[in-house]
Formats: sequence, structure tokens, C-alpha cells
Amino acid sequence: MEAILSNYVEKSLNQYMLRNAVFLCERLFAQFPSEVNLQLLARCYLAKNQPYSAYYILKGMEMAQSRYLFAIACLEMDLFNEAEAALLPIEHLCSEVPNGAAVQYLLGIIYRDTARMKRSVEHFRKALSIDPLFWAAYEELCMLGEAEESAVYFGDAAIPCVQEHHLGLRRSARLAAAPRSLNTSKGSENKAKKLHASTKLNSETCSSTVHQGKLREIYDVAVSEFEATSSLSSTADVKSIQHEIVNTKPRRFISDAAAIKSGISDTLKLLRILGEGYRHLCMFRCKEALNVFQKLSSKQYNTSWVLSQVGKAYSELVDYLNADYAFSLAHQIYPYSLEEMDVYSTVLYHLKDEMKLKYLAQELILVDRFAPQTWCAIGNCYSLQKDHETAVKSFQRAVQLDSRFAYAHTLSGHEYVIMEDYSHGAECYQNSLNVDARQYKSWYGLGMIYLHKEKFEFAEHHFRQAYHINPFSSVIMYYLGTTLEALKRSGEALEMMEKAIVMNNKNPLPKYSKAKLLVTLGKLNEALEILEELKECTPHESSIYALMGEIYKQHKEYDKAMLHFGLALDLKPSLVDVAKIKAAIGKLIIPEEIEDETDL
Repeated sequence: MEAILSNYVEKSLNQYMLRNAVFLCERLFAQFPSEVNLQLLARCYLAKNQPYSAYYILKGMEMAQSRYLFAIACLEMDLFNEAEAALLPIEHLCSEVPNGAAVQYLLGIIYRDTARMKRSVEHFRKALSIDPLFWAAYEELCMLGEAEESAVYFGDAAIPCVQEHHLGLRRSARLAAAPRSLNTSKGSENKAKKLHASTKLNSETCSSTVHQGKLREIYDVAVSEFEATSSLSSTADVKSIQHEIVNTKPRRFISDAAAIKSGISDTLKLLRILGEGYRHLCMFRCKEALNVFQKLSSKQYNTSWVLSQVGKAYSELVDYLNADYAFSLAHQIYPYSLEEMDVYSTVLYHLKDEMKLKYLAQELILVDRFAPQTWCAIGNCYSLQKDHETAVKSFQRAVQLDSRFAYAHTLSGHEYVIMEDYSHGAECYQNSLNVDARQYKSWYGLGMIYLHKEKFEFAEHHFRQAYHINPFSSVIMYYLGTTLEALKRSGEALEMMEKAIVMNNKNPLPKYSKAKLLVTLGKLNEALEILEELKECTPHESSIYALMGEIYKQHKEYDKAMLHFGLALDLKPSLVDVAKIKAAIGKLIIPEEIEDETDL
């Protein structure tokens, strides 16, 4: 299984299926943790323009290949001193290994950018001495005015030190800021195992991060593995590194047919479980998804991708406490991963956990300030502080970094709606749907805009679109029922409210709306039973007592009606509700027959 997954990761890298490579390599490292597999994961992150991830997982590693990849990540983040410290211990091997020229080239880049030109020239020349066809080193020497006239002759043609596969090794600009390393919290894995066990009781894609000024071209050298066959220096350190280099060779060949069959079977079984869980989640069958993910082994369950999907499933179920727990474990175990961190920030926003949300935003800034997930977390931070204008700017910054990041468009729309700027809000929602037509929260947002404008037919259309995509959201059912009630379709509205109650029995809004609809339909006793139940759950909601007063008034129980109207006023309702309650109290002293005549 290990060799099969490793080969598929290599194949995905060669075909530039980078998200696929990261996903498969995370599965590989979770099942078979080793430094060689960690190096492969680092290569995937470097190819995906995530040097911060490679930096974090390779920091402190001693194998030569790990140091080499770590140096590339450091260079992309302008950490020249750390890159130099990583390369110097393996510099002595440069004449012995196939990509030793690349090590010398990287040292030349470091010394050039730190204004140590003599040493830079020296290392570029060493790179050419190891590999005369290393064009990038020759190019740098030309730019420094230190190139010597030399040529490699092939027949009658003279080609000055050039080879096509090295043409991509030009030096590019650096990132503006370098993140600091993060430390994993100890005990996170134990917490993850607890979450893994707890889901038994609870029944549970291609955007690229925009980066500017990267050493993307240098990654091509990282694909080459360190191999050594000749004898090295007699020192103990060099012998140790030689042994490590030999062991970094990928395991690409399996001779045992039974092992191949077993490996394929285990791999397909793992991918089948992951695929089934993800399919349920995409169809918003979150409880089923949680049950499927529970079938995974603890090694696979306690990975960034799986824990993030579990957190997302809980957030769709409006179980924000469990969602927070799952996401926090994912972030503690894999602090360099940005998987679903934008959703995690929204979970913290709903929990109104301002301190935790601030801390998350600061950590994401340290990891990658150019990731849209980072700016979504920052925007949610400002939104929670009621600074909606700055929140909009943050979400728009996320859109600038990745125009196809649909969730950032949706969050921008939510902020505009809060500020009652419905035209810009509708534009943001539409932009989100242009990117992802299944972004049901944007359909829901457009429905809310039309509901506020009292364009109930348009509101119904958009709420129904959201409902077709996610037929398990009690919130969407509630607002669709509210729209149907406004359209005087009480029967359909009552049916939708009942579905919303079944989907989430803890949500009081559908229950209250159902009670109002029953009063409209003349089913007063049923409505009163629901309101009595609601009174126990939410005793400080004035509208419940006001509606109960209205029911007692129709039953001609004026004492109870007056009592409940008085309780409603004591709970300090809005000015509009106060006026309605006082008007209802004024009519209590009028006999029913006279009241009917007055209404006429």
C-alpha cells in the first residue's frame, strides 16, 4: 500500500494534479509515518506554492534531502540565514550526488541576495564544475559579469553551457514577509481520538492560493532525489548523511504479487470510505457523512483533511460546539494547513468567541498572509466587532487574491446586507453563484434581500433554489415557509415549518411560526400547546406571550389574556410590538360584539 500510494503521489505531481498529490500524500504519511514520506509531502506543498507548509514540517530534520527541501522553502520566504544553515552541512556532498550542483546554486543565490558577491560567484562556479550544463548558474554569472568564455560542443554546433530542463531556474522576487514557525500543542492527538470516539454517539474543490514573487522555478530541482553510490569522506557526519541519502530512494518496485494485490485492496478501501463520506457531505447529508468518516482508522481520522470535513459537517448541522472542537484539533495537529479555516472562522463568529477568532486570524497571517482563507478569518473578526466596512474590505481582499473563492464573495454579500446595501450585496451573491452555482448560502442571501424588499415571488424562487441544493437546512425551510405565509399560502407554509421542526427541534423560530399559522387557520388549542412548550425553552421572548394573549382573548379568557399581554410588555419588546400589544389590551375591555362592529 505504501509503494502504491507513493507512486500515485509521484504521478499526480508529474501531471500537475497538485491538490490530488497533497491529499494522497497526507494519506500516505498518516498510514506510514517516515521522514522519506514527509519529504514527499513537502515536495507536494512546494509544488502547490505553499512553502510555509514545507517549512513547518521539515524544520529540524537532519536528512540531506530534508535539508535541501527546507532550504528551498526558506528561500521562498526570505529566510536566508535558515536556508544557509540547512545547506552548509550537505555542501561537502555536492560533488558526490547528482543534484549537488543545485545545492551550490542555492548557496550562490543566498550569498548573492545577502550581498556576499565573491562567495556567490564561487558557488555558481562550483555548480558549473559539477554540472557544466547547469544553465541557471551560468546565467547568474553572466548577470554578475563573472562568466568565463566556455562552450560545450556537440558535433558542429557550439552550445554555451545550456540545457533545456535548467531554463526555469531563474531567480524571482521574494515574499514580502516571512512567517514564524508554529508549535503543535501536545496532547492534540489524544483529543482527536476522543472526538473520533464521540462521533459514534452523534451519527456526521479547485482553487489555488495566489502568491507573488516565489521561487517556483527552483522547485523543479527538488523533484530530483538524492542518491549516492560512490565513497564519501571518512568523517562520521558525512558517512551518516551518505546512509540517509541512499535510504531516500523512493520505493517504486514491488516484486511480490500478493503484496501488490493486498496494497491495491487496502488503498481502494481507504479511498472508498473517504469518497463516500465526502459525497454525503457534498449532498449535505451530514449525519451520514459523520458515520462514514467514523469507519476510518484513528491514523487516517486524525488528519487535517478528515478533521476539517468533520468540522464542516457539524457546522452544517448548526452544532457549532462540536464543529469548533473538530476544527481546533485539526488546527492544533496541522497548524500549517489552511483546509476549511475560513469555515472555522465562521463557526467562531457564530459562537461569538472573539478571543479565539482573533487568535486564529493572527496564526493564519503568520502561516500565509496571501491566502484567501486568512482574509476571510480577518473579515469575520471585524464583523464580530461590528466594524462591517473593514470586514467588507477584508473579504474583498480575499476575492482579489482568488477571484474564484466563492465563499469570500458570499461573506461580502452578508456584510453588505447587514449594512442594508442590498444592491452591492446582491452583486456579491451573484458573483459567488457565477463561480459555484451550488453555493446555497448565496441563493439564501438573495432570497433574504427580496424578502426584505417584499418581493415575495422572487424570494420564493431563490429560497427554493437553496432548498433544492441543501434540503436539510432548517433555516432555509423556515424562511421559505415565511415567504409562503406572506404569499397567503398557509397550507404550504405550515408544511414547510413542520419539516423545519423535524430537521432541527432546537430551533424555536419554526415552532413560533407554526403556532402563528395554526392561529390563522383557527386551530387555537394546537397553537397554545406549541407556545407553552416554547415558553419553557425561551422564557424571555415577548412575542410568545403576546401571541398567547391573543389566543386567550379569542377564547374570551380575558384575565389570562391581560396577564400574558402584561408579561409581554415587561420583557421590553420593540416599539412596533409595544404599540400592537397596547392596542390589543385596549380592546380587551370592549365586548366582543361591539369590537366586531368597530372593526367593520
